[in-house]
Amino acid sequence: MGTIFSETLKKMRKEWGFPTAYRFYHDNGGAPALKVSYRKYLLMEEGRNLPVFDRLMKILHALRVPLLTPPANELVTAWLKTMAGEEAYGELLAPLL
Repeated sequence: MGTIFSETLKKMRKEWGFPTAYRFYHDNGGAPALKVSYRKYLLMEEGRNLPVFDRLMKILHALRVPLLTPPANELVTAWLKTMAGEEAYGELLAPLL
């Protein structure tokens, strides 16, 4: 079962021109660039692992999503909702943002 983040990540990966997780990972330099193994990246897409914040930034750069744009905001919001839980996000984080 996926998470909000994993579903958003998969959707964005496909929309931004990477048909498979394998292509995305290896076309962007693999572990040296993303600072995560391919297996751990797959776990992110499966919803079984959530990247730490600095790796989220690397994923955004690898997707070639410009920062401060609606797509970048969508992925960061999905990460926050997954990390905090939707209820906590709505009550605590959303008003701050």
